[in-house]
Amino acid sequence: MMRAIRKSTSPAAQYIAKYETEQGYMWDELAACAWLDPSIITKTRDVYMGIDLSHGPSYGHTLTWTDALKPAIDLRIAHAQVDLDVARFSKMFVDLMERR
Repeated sequence: MMRAIRKSTSPAAQYIAKYETEQGYMWDELAACAWLDPSIITKTRDVYMGIDLSHGPSYGHTLTWTDALKPAIDLRIAHAQVDLDVARFSKMFVDLMERR
């Protein structure tokens, strides 16, 4: 995917190519593409979710539980996307980055 993006001359593709890291996670990009085309998500799960706000080393970590395992604290149900059509996501992202 990054090889294809690096070949493009569009400003968006050049920006991605310049600041790309080897990390490999594209959470924000995936969220944006799923918003544009929710059908790229192939599996979801409703879970109880909390976020660690303790200002320690795990600050901001997302914690999830099933109904059977949730702790006795006030939690909200979140609609978690747990799988996707990787080929369609990759094609969509490359197509978007190549646009002028």
